[in-house]
Amino acid sequence: SFQNYDLFRLGGFDLGLRYEHPRFFITASAMRYDEPWICLDGVCNSTGFSRSLISSRVPPRHSYAITAGLYFLDRAVTLGARLRYHSGKQSPVGWLAGTAAPAVKRIPQNRTVDVFASYRISKGVELDFNIDNLTNQYAYDPGTVIAMPLPGRTVSLALSVRF
Repeated sequence: SFQNYDLFRLGGFDLGLRYEHPRFFITASAMRYDEPWICLDGVCNSTGFSRSLISSRVPPRHSYAITAGLYFLDRAVTLGARLRYHSGKQSPVGWLAGTAAPAVKRIPQNRTVDVFASYRISKGVELDFNIDNLTNQYAYDPGTVIAMPLPGRTVSLALSVRF
């Protein structure tokens, strides 16, 4: 069954900055949210309700990301790294109880480091190399519902051709 909430209030701020230089760049973002207020049938709390997916839509209170990189060979080569962080969050008591889903009851804080490189071989041809989750952290996405973690260390190589 479906039921509309009486109130879902989430305040806070999002901030994003980027600085670009001929030899390097840096990008930073920060999000901080106040404690949410979720009301259903006159009952209010900050986590949601046991038979609802609304708690998966509540973001962590704090999220930060910083990306920095260097340019080489007239910007044909880019090397960089990214650090991401989010605070932990709690699901409501009894969340998804009685269902077959192995629900995630608590999502711990997490820091993830990624590194990347890009080489523009020619106009329209680019080679990209990434290592995501470099430190191989066992983590959940902040919006996850069931106990399925994010991928561990992932290495990828891509060749893009535009014509």
